[in-house]
Amino acid sequence: MLLTKSTVPSIVKIRGAPERMQDKFAASISKLSLNIFKEMRAEVSMYDIDNAHHVPSRNNNGQPKPIVCRFVRRLAKESIMNHRKNACKLNPASVGLPEDASLKGHGLGLRMLTWPIET
Repeated sequence: MLLTKSTVPSIVKIRGAPERMQDKFAASISKLSLNIFKEMRAEVSMYDIDNAHHVPSRNNNGQPKPIVCRFVRRLAKESIMNHRKNACKLNPASVGLPEDASLKGHGLGLRMLTWPIET
């Protein structure tokens, strides 16, 4: 890993996005994340996303696995966090999810994660 202990990565955690069969690869998860961010009206491009993947949660409770997105630019993450109140208003079909997917039932939400990562 290229990060040192003093660096703080720009990471956003997306909760409540239903898992899709095609979301096994980072590229499709990045595209889904980008669609969510664009529908929130955040100014983000695919080049801003370094990596995106599902992570297991400690207590599942029937909820889908959260998505963790790491960004190349801190400004992209800040744009997303400034528009996070729009996350609960998204239409599932507009971000590439099935129309019958319920984002409200899962409580779609964004959370900024910041912590030092050791090499």
